[in-house]
Amino acid sequence: MNKTQENMVCKRLRAAPDGFWTRLQKRLARTCSSHIASCPRCQRRLAAIGRVELTLSLMRTQPHSINLLANANTAALKYLTRPLRQTSCAERLRHVVPGPGRMEQTAPLLDRLMNIAACLFVVLMVRFGMVNSLFEIKDQGQKVVEKYYAKHLDAEIFKDVFGRPGNDGNPNSELS
Repeated sequence: MNKTQENMVCKRLRAAPDGFWTRLQKRLARTCSSHIASCPRCQRRLAAIGRVELTLSLMRTQPHSINLLANANTAALKYLTRPLRQTSCAERLRHVVPGPGRMEQTAPLLDRLMNIAACLFVVLMVRFGMVNSLFEIKDQGQKVVEKYYAKHLDAEIFKDVFGRPGNDGNPNSELS
């Protein structure tokens, strides 16, 4: 099949409704499971894949020594010829120790950059007077909350929460 025909097939398959894909997936799953049930070669391959997956999951859960990389390299070097195993590069591979990852290396730099950005933000806020505006907004919000609760709470509860007596819905009080 040439490229243009493949593209047309892809376009048709992508344009198909969801029901088509669902039926196709179910049909494919039935076909694969019946094939694997009858084919010993595929059964062995599937079992091998399962063992590899199990081994990898066990490796992730077990703690490893610091020289794991060197041990793996040493085991891999056994498959090379003797002259290649005796080179200086091979010797370095036998004694390699993993270093910190990129995230661990960049963490101190990122921390410093974040501190600098935070300081610059505070300086700019002070410079443009935004801090005072924020405090004014906070005070106005506090007054609105107090007024709302003074109107809807019992006077005793209001006094416990805000530390002073409420106005009991009186519009001429100090909160208005």
